[in-house]
Amino acid sequence: MNNAGAKKKSASSRQERRVAASALFTSPITDKQRRELQRLADLPDSQIDFSDAPEQHPRVSDIEVGRFYRPIKQLVSLRVDAVVLAWFRGRGKKYQTYMNEVLRREMQDTCGGDERPASAFLTSRFFRVTKFPGIFSSCFQ
Repeated sequence: MNNAGAKKKSASSRQERRVAASALFTSPITDKQRRELQRLADLPDSQIDFSDAPEQHPRVSDIEVGRFYRPIKQLVSLRVDAVVLAWFRGRGKKYQTYMNEVLRREMQDTCGGDERPASAFLTSRFFRVTKFPGIFSSCFQ
């Protein structure tokens, strides 16, 4: 006989307590390690050997501005000649990145190397026009 409303005889077990990840990957230090750490802590600064230490961080004035700048990308559908596309695809997997680099170089060469941030470009007159006579004549001004 099928008893659809009856309780199951088995139940799930109580979950175990979680173990902190630090407890799994760290072990208590030994007495020898503790003595070594104390000896190093008691050592005066003049006796510390810095020969294997990494170089000092650069001064604020030496920091390269814009080093990690990534331009805003925009997805577009673009019609290009089949031979042009085949040539770019023949350059390797990142052919779209290469296409962008070629276009960026042309833009910089045409505009005299002046590259404004994307926000300046997106608010410029160039971006808002629908027809592009003299396409780079103003160079985004």
